[in-house]
This record gives sequence, structure tokens and C-alpha cells, in this order.
Amino acid sequence: MFNAPPKSILDIAGNYDLQKVRDLLSVVGSPDKALDFIRTMLTSAEDILNEWFDSEFLKAPLARLASELGAPPSQKNLAIGAMMMAMRHNPGMARPKGGTGALVQALVKAVQAHGGVILTEQLVKRVLVDNGRAVGVQVVGDKEYRANKAVISNIDAKRLFLQMMDAAEVDAADSDLRERLERRIVNNNETILKIDCALSEPLRFEHHNHQDEYLIGSGADCGFRQTGGDWSY
Repeated sequence: MFNAPPKSILDIAGNYDLQKVRDLLSVVGSPDKALDFIRTMLTSAEDILNEWFDSEFLKAPLARLASELGAPPSQKNLAIGAMMMAMRHNPGMARPKGGTGALVQALVKAVQAHGGVILTEQLVKRVLVDNGRAVGVQVVGDKEYRANKAVISNIDAKRLFLQMMDAAEVDAADSDLRERLERRIVNNNETILKIDCALSEPLRFEHHNHQDEYLIGSGADCGFRQTGGDWSY
């Protein structure tokens, strides 16, 4: 489910009826196991780690991995974050040929192949709205870009609706939206620090029964590669 293409809530709901839910839980096992599965999905990564492990040495990196979901490991309903390490082994981590930059170049070529133009260093300060519909954006310097079909945003809802749109425009679309954004969304706009280190050789964990297969990448930006005579992580 985690690695499957995303579907709308309606599409997901349409695939299930009471019998299919029963079949799903029956695969898990006994009624006790089925209830335990539901409890696991509703609990936090921190609770799961404390339940299954004692060593801080093991719990710490798994908690860090869970935090990649953009919320603290103590937040309920995010136990899946502590289980993602298993998916690093099966189906495994894939990286594009040529390095991470090759993925960016492929996306750029896809946009350009469809007649698109990519602009950089264009800080959007306001979404332009006409008659309740987003029609473009205004960037710093007051230059405007108008859309032919739609305006698509990938920033968080708080900045989009509370900082880049007039309050009257937001209220006209949904009178409760601003209050929901201000009061319901928490743990938003997290900051992630990434450090690159150039090493003379791959890491070796001499005090922890080192094996080369331990050097699996633990995230989209993590892994070992050799460039010239140096190793980078």
C-alpha cells in the first residue's frame, strides 16, 4: 500500500465493503492479532519502538527515520514511520543512474517536452484570484504570471492560504478554512539539516559486528558512493 500509486479517498473507499474488510483482517490472523494490527496503526512510532525494543542504540535511528514524515515520533497514528526501515530492504532503495541529479534533469526534460518553461529565483508573494478562482501569481518585484488552465502549489496550506492570499478571498471560498488552518495544523514547516561528509573509505562499525551489508542507504539522500579516491555518504 505504501509504495502503490496514490488514489483518492473515494477510490479507496469504493474498493472495500464489509466482507473485504473482514477478509483483510482475516489475513492478519486471529481476532486478537487483527485488533493488535489496528492498535498498531493508530499508535505512535515512539510507542511501537518502546514496545518492541530496549536498546537506545537501535531505537534512536528508527525514531529519526519516523520523523521524516514531518511529525515527532510521539504523534499518534504514525507508527508506520518506525516500520519504513523494512522497506529499505524490501523492495529496497532505488537511485537513478548518474546520481540524484539525474532525476531532476528527467523532470526538467519532461516539463520542457510538453512546452513548459521552468523559472528559478522567482519568489511568489501573492496568488492572483479573480471571481473566486486562482488565475496566476505575483512575484517579488510585482511581475505577474497568468495561468492558462490552473495554478498548482506544492507549499504547505498555511503559507498558501494565510500568507499568499487575501483573507477576504479565502473566506469567500470557505468561511471556516482560515480557522482550521490556524488551529488544526500542527508540526508544520519543519526544518531538516543535511550534512555531506567526504571520507577516505566506507564507514566501519567495529564495535557492532560490522558487515558490509549494514551500509544500506536509509533515505532518499543517504548512501555511499565513491568519487575519485574519496567516499561520500
